[in-house]
Amino acid sequence: MDERSYHNPGRRVFLCLGFLLLAVILGGGAAFATGGGRIALAVLAVLVVLLALRTLFLRIVATPAGLRVHGALGNRTIPWNEIQRIELGRESVNSMNPLMIFTNQWVPFAYLVGGQKLKLSAVTSYTLREATRDTTAAARIAAELDQIRVHAQVPAH
Repeated sequence: MDERSYHNPGRRVFLCLGFLLLAVILGGGAAFATGGGRIALAVLAVLVVLLALRTLFLRIVATPAGLRVHGALGNRTIPWNEIQRIELGRESVNSMNPLMIFTNQWVPFAYLVGGQKLKLSAVTSYTLREATRDTTAAARIAAELDQIRVHAQVPAH
């Protein structure tokens, strides 16, 4: 199996622009602040710029060894044998989507052997109707990742 990468380019750009806007606001605040406040705001602005750049690389990579999740604050690799299943779930709370009453947010979840539930939010999809959840990219990717997981755990003959 070759590596397969999954990501949502629109979401990555949206997050990056949002963090860059926050960095500009913090930088503007630093320009008008004095003393330690100026330094604190400038440092925060730089950290937020770094976070904004990191969001451009959010993705999930299926490898022969397992699932590699590239998140905003770091990467995590989970071997296939530690994943029980991957399925689509509804995300109920998301500060990036203040209109949750009008849209449904669908995210693949990896259910781990130890009982943990890992949200694979790099491939989030949105729908207006719950009935269309199975037509989303997140649903397709969840099914594909679970199929890859099953095949990776089958011993070779």
